[in-house]
Amino acid sequence: QPFFLWWWWWWWLFGSMESTHRCVPPFPSTAWEQWNDLKHNTSLSTGCQGLDKLLGGGINLGITEICGEASVGKTQLVLQLLLQATLPTKYGGLGGACCYISTETGRYFPYRRLKEMADALAEENPHLKDSIANCMDRIYLRFISLDMKYTEADFNWVLSKEIPVLLESHNVRLVVIDSIAAVYRQTFAFDKLGDRSLALFQIASYLKRISDENGCPVVVTNQVSDDFKSLENMSGSRYARAYGRLSKGRTVVPALGFSWSSCVNTRIMLTRSLSFNPDIPRYMHLIFSPAQKSGKVSFSISKIGIRNMLMTETQPLKTVECCPEGNSDQQRNFKSSK
Repeated sequence: QPFFLWWWWWWWLFGSMESTHRCVPPFPSTAWEQWNDLKHNTSLSTGCQGLDKLLGGGINLGITEICGEASVGKTQLVLQLLLQATLPTKYGGLGGACCYISTETGRYFPYRRLKEMADALAEENPHLKDSIANCMDRIYLRFISLDMKYTEADFNWVLSKEIPVLLESHNVRLVVIDSIAAVYRQTFAFDKLGDRSLALFQIASYLKRISDENGCPVVVTNQVSDDFKSLENMSGSRYARAYGRLSKGRTVVPALGFSWSSCVNTRIMLTRSLSFNPDIPRYMHLIFSPAQKSGKVSFSISKIGIRNMLMTETQPLKTVECCPEGNSDQQRNFKSSK
């Protein structure tokens, strides 16, 4: 009995300290301290030099969203980021492990495609063979699909309990959630949008805290939906005018509305044409970023992954000039100036 009381007392003490730590905000720091911390943070290269240029160096701390419709290339870009994060920092990586949380594909993960990309990257860059050899041992997978009878509460449990353990014990430097829309679109009915917004604000706050305290970027994928007002008139809805882009001949907008848009630090949208011809480029749009102006680059998907259309698998990476986002007149002026 004394041993039980002693154990209960320590459990209560440390449980109270942990809950207090979660509730009390961190002590204020100066702008100079924040600047010094920022200088030591390494950006994660996307492996696509045109997109790195568009992003100002790569994926930074905070929440980066990659949105687009099915078969546009979101999974290809996510796999490429997982592979890049395991590389040493001098080659654009983060020199650590990754955590991939799947919420919409059951227990499926494209292992073969990841292995194909890793082998192609090692073949093109022989000096990376040792780093790539055990890359799959440093990618931790967690499947929490709603189709497997998991709920939003289980998703929150994974983020609040399991992810911190991985971050501390396995040197995880990148967290990927694929996708954020699968959790909140199915959980909340149309008449509970206020509750959904509150849940999104809470989860975004926690993800930003994970990113800031552990120095690891958080990448989430998001679905899109058609903007029906753009079919009725040329101007479209207010949300489409802010965040919509043309894909397969129609205007699509990111899911989860203005509430989630205000939580994201950087938003990237992938679009494509109606044709499946590999010679016709797809596009990466930088919708907004805290440090870079909007723009877009063209890309294609090859054996090695996502590359600019000006690149081939056997040629060194070349930079491309980014076309500014905006109306058609601005883009025609850009092309004519070229």
